[in-house]
Amino acid sequence: MTIDELINKINEAHQLDELSNFVSEELESINILFNGSNYEVLKNSKFKISDIFYDIKSSRLKQSTGELKALLNIFADFFERCRFCAELQAIFYLLDEGPVKNRVKASLLYLRINDVSEYVNNFEEIIEILNCSYEEEDFSAKITLSLANYYYTAQEYLKINFSEILISLKEKLILSKTAIPFFTDELLDHIINDSLTESVISEYIAKADNFDYICDETNSQQNLLIESSEYSERYLSLKQVGFDQIIHLSYDLLPENKYSELGRGTSIIDNEDILLQYVKSYGKMHKCKLVDSFDSIDFNKYKNLNFDIVDWGCGQALASTVLFEYFNNNNIKINVESLLLIEPSEIAIKRGILHLSQFIDIRFVKTIIKDFDSICEEDIYTSPERIKLHLLSNVLDIPTFNLRDFIAKIKKTQKGQNIFVCISPFIDENKSMRLDAFYKNFNDNYETQTLSTRVNRKEDEYWNCSKFETYKSFCDIHSQYGCNKKWTRYEKVFITNLIY
Repeated sequence: MTIDELINKINEAHQLDELSNFVSEELESINILFNGSNYEVLKNSKFKISDIFYDIKSSRLKQSTGELKALLNIFADFFERCRFCAELQAIFYLLDEGPVKNRVKASLLYLRINDVSEYVNNFEEIIEILNCSYEEEDFSAKITLSLANYYYTAQEYLKINFSEILISLKEKLILSKTAIPFFTDELLDHIINDSLTESVISEYIAKADNFDYICDETNSQQNLLIESSEYSERYLSLKQVGFDQIIHLSYDLLPENKYSELGRGTSIIDNEDILLQYVKSYGKMHKCKLVDSFDSIDFNKYKNLNFDIVDWGCGQALASTVLFEYFNNNNIKINVESLLLIEPSEIAIKRGILHLSQFIDIRFVKTIIKDFDSICEEDIYTSPERIKLHLLSNVLDIPTFNLRDFIAKIKKTQKGQNIFVCISPFIDENKSMRLDAFYKNFNDNYETQTLSTRVNRKEDEYWNCSKFETYKSFCDIHSQYGCNKKWTRYEKVFITNLIY
């Protein structure tokens, strides 16, 4: 899809439901257009994109559907990159609360100023807002781009006639480096060396679009040995093994906090400290979400039936580990013929095999060290006679893989009965619509039974939070109404029969 094709399609959608249906069907293509295209190509069409937004705003936004909210988030993301003040001001009040709106709010504090001193005077508020966005956003590269845009905008306006104000802003940034988790060393070097240029900003935009979620396509299906490390020795020597013990062990071996290096949990992990930090930061939340979802499946009716389990984007096999612990705790007896772990990080998948070794015979575990776009159909074929249980925990909201191709691969290779457990954080409408699109594709085309649908946003009724972490508590203030650390979730659990 091109910008001109997008304009034509929007112009052809005269009614709200027509526009909503178009966005729902083409959201993947629209995301690829805005996040996968060369930024310089998009920049040449920035005024056309602005016109599209104003046309929709004036004629079709009196009622806002989930699809249009997703489209608005895409536009807001683009306007922030282009530093379009008027468009950002117009779109701000149309956005739902969340990381995109926070980034827009921060942008307006340096784009819409009355006095040059506000570049410095607004510093604390801008950083506080971006920190809030970082807490909820799943890709820190976007927040880093926001910070780079802030300094670049100030630099270009101040460097000739107001150099002393620019020096003051630079000093504030440098002194605050350790308190800003998305402030990278690379960006610091550009600021110190006065080398933050428009081309460097374009590089940050490319990083924010691509997220470096790429792995070596030469990696293929293989069986890996269990890791040998202090962690493995401690883990294998535990008298009682469970998911909570994995959390405890992560705290013991990594007492310091390396959350700022985690990349919001979406980067490919390449060192052991980040494996430990991931479990510390997200382990309990994963477990609680998964157990809730597993409760919606009547496993007793599958007693002694044969299963293949696929853990997509498995990381350290946390979802699989919670699943087998759940089976043990609830005396569930099913025959697991195979477990397929798919993950681009070799160090993470080795840790996952270690975790599973205390629950199952790992001779039945197969591994695919690839990202989703690199997977071949022959990598993932399963038997149509066996039931497939798919674990998709915190993966469908990631916009760095082609969702249509992913769905097509599943349809071709997973014939027979399939149970899908899909859980993601609720970040914004755009990301949640990827999970919606995944579910809708099966629900609209195959016999499908929905077992559970749950949505918990930050502004929704309290569900759960870090307060009930069994080992440490991260809550600042907690009451009967919840806290500022309460968890979000978007969940679909469903059964579908892929005819063969």
